[in-house]
Amino acid sequence: MSWERRYLSRLLGRNLGRSLLSLMLAALLAFAFGTLTVLRGIYAELYQNVEVKADFTDGLSYSQAIKIADCGYVQDPLYEFTAQNGMVEMETATVILTNRLAHRVSEPVVWLEGWDEETAMNTTDKVIVMYSTHAEHFGFHLGDKVRVNEGAWLENVLNYGYDPLKPGETPMERRDARRPFFLLVGIIQTETWQETAFIPAEAYRSVLFLIQSSKFGLDLAEYTLIDYHQAAEFKEY
Repeated sequence: MSWERRYLSRLLGRNLGRSLLSLMLAALLAFAFGTLTVLRGIYAELYQNVEVKADFTDGLSYSQAIKIADCGYVQDPLYEFTAQNGMVEMETATVILTNRLAHRVSEPVVWLEGWDEETAMNTTDKVIVMYSTHAEHFGFHLGDKVRVNEGAWLENVLNYGYDPLKPGETPMERRDARRPFFLLVGIIQTETWQETAFIPAEAYRSVLFLIQSSKFGLDLAEYTLIDYHQAAEFKEY
């Protein structure tokens, strides 16, 4: 054994506790430094990828919401409006106008050929998405036409008595002539009763009778800032 090893062995033997403590401290410092390095990397990534949302819930008009989406500060817009007096096939239903079905629906959706969420929720065409239990209740299948109207449809289509029915004309004929039919393009798979139906926000002109206003005011407009460092600039905009 070389004299260096003998000296080290003698030194450790005389100060074993102190030597072990020094080794433990050195290992602890090395571990702490490594952990700190890893955490710095994690926080740096989080700092770069943090998402800041901008929500408008005060009836922002749809036209204003579209302008904001094109301002260059935001991305991934979400628009929502829930009709308070909607009906599907003469039965009360919750009718939601939106551009993002996935915000409300987590279940799988079966689509009519040629349609998917992106095309269905961003078209001006009169299309509708329903839950399977709701569709089965009426005997609907993909590609069928679905009646949509408001609760007070009779009074409205008769213009409160100023436009009476013509001889031989029935209330349903008047309703069907003045209220739209929507093409069923998506059925949401579920085993529980759900009477909510979804219509693309872009098709709002077809259901102004549900909005009850010439101005389409949203219940919710939500955006994600492209760069959260520009939050103050966006607020000013």
